[in-house]
Amino acid sequence: MQFSRIEAVIFDMDGTLVDSEPLSWKAIERALSARSLSGETWTPEFFHGLTWHAISEHLNDALNESHVPITAGELQDTFHQLHLETPPQLIPGALEAISESQQLLP
Repeated sequence: MQFSRIEAVIFDMDGTLVDSEPLSWKAIERALSARSLSGETWTPEFFHGLTWHAISEHLNDALNESHVPITAGELQDTFHQLHLETPPQLIPGALEAISESQQLLP
């Protein structure tokens, strides 16, 4: 496909430019740990592509009534805190893709 003029390039950051999946898993593990539980029942891949709301529903379905429910907000807040503590790693080739895209712009 030939383009006559490119005016903008848009990237989806998560999974395209940066790998935040390890941070997502850490947020889940922290929520479970706060309830004296472990993530051994699940694998990180189980949660790929799910929203925080869907993740909290899956986790809460497995908890018994004595546990405080895990909320999507709790998971998201922990995830953002983890981003501040340890920024996610760049996906290999991300910088090159940005650089090459930049050269295509006017």
